[in-house]
Amino acid sequence: MTSKSGNRFTSKARRKGNVYYQEIDRAIADVLSQIDRLSNGQLKREVEKRCENKIPSKTWSTHLKKMQTENYLLKDDTLQRNQKVFYSLTEYAKELRDLRLLRTDPKRVAFLQIYAILFFSMIIEGTTYAGDDLENILNEIHANRQQLCIDFIRKKPIEIEEKYHYMYEMPLQYNAPEMPLQVFIATHYKPTSLGVNIIESTGYRENIFYKNRVEYTTYTYTVPGVSVEDLAQKYYTFKPCMADCESALELLLRRELVKPVMDFRGKTRYVIADPELTNFATELYWFCDLENEFLNIKWQRLIPTFNEEQSRKFLFSEETMSKKFFMHRELQRHQFKQAMKNKNNNHQNLVQTESDKLQEFEKLRIRLLKQVYLNKKYHSIIDRYPFLRQIIQIISPSLSEIIPRADNLESTTK
Repeated sequence: MTSKSGNRFTSKARRKGNVYYQEIDRAIADVLSQIDRLSNGQLKREVEKRCENKIPSKTWSTHLKKMQTENYLLKDDTLQRNQKVFYSLTEYAKELRDLRLLRTDPKRVAFLQIYAILFFSMIIEGTTYAGDDLENILNEIHANRQQLCIDFIRKKPIEIEEKYHYMYEMPLQYNAPEMPLQVFIATHYKPTSLGVNIIESTGYRENIFYKNRVEYTTYTYTVPGVSVEDLAQKYYTFKPCMADCESALELLLRRELVKPVMDFRGKTRYVIADPELTNFATELYWFCDLENEFLNIKWQRLIPTFNEEQSRKFLFSEETMSKKFFMHRELQRHQFKQAMKNKNNNHQNLVQTESDKLQEFEKLRIRLLKQVYLNKKYHSIIDRYPFLRQIIQIISPSLSEIIPRADNLESTTK
């Protein structure tokens, strides 16, 4: 143990600034992870051993109160004289600890980013592939033709590309080209036993001289869930580390939040284990997609609020990329002001279209918030998986208004 004069936690050391020692909170969480319940005195002694310094009473009290406010610590106090006060980690803190989302975890932000992308994007979207050999596709997804049941068929008109129009005037000595016909048939099959969605796309081409027609068939198929490799690939502006992705999926498996669904091309794919959580994540993904579109249009005219800016910065791996994004939006706002000042008609028509989109989303957002969308419809899901609060409060500025905060995400740390 160091001498008092060299103690980093003394009041003399704290006079240099308003410093909060993350190291103390980390030690408290580590000690109570090994020993479920300790008295105040025992816990303080164990933490001081880990920190290799004495902790002043005032500093110790500040840290305990803060961790209680964050719902990290459970205080057992009988309020009787000469009775010891005991501390333990709350179930909420244990869940965050197991998922590496505690504020004291140095990898917290990285894992929060991975879970946000995983639960509210990639695992919902799945991965889509294309091919023209149905037998090979069925072999890859562990299915057979007997599993293919038509769900519905859609016929869609298509526009012929401009480059084909001149072919009608080509002289006969040229090879007769084929031109796509203005009809497209999409056959949607019901999901296979493993949840793979297959769409058969059929198009037709006609020889413009001999009028004989050729049928072309291709397939797109969406494999459910996500693999570690999918998760570790660059996702827009976010570049997760492969080791962190592997660790995150392993932690989710231990808590039975995800489960393996199939092997595809030698890689295991995972889906959300709880169907109710899957429905919740799907609707939230849909809402966040609309919200992102709304914000991208809004920021071309208005300065983003603090919460809006933080929600977008969260998914940038590098600060320079984040700055470039908002600098581009600032340039768009300047161009918008100039165009409105010069009364540019084309720009004003575009502005009217964007304004209609903004009004449409705003009506939807207000309707959902009035219904207290998440608190009522998915109250049990939020209670069952409290870690979702942290993700929602960051990725969705609108929904963060109605999610009760269980912790303080803006603590000052050292």
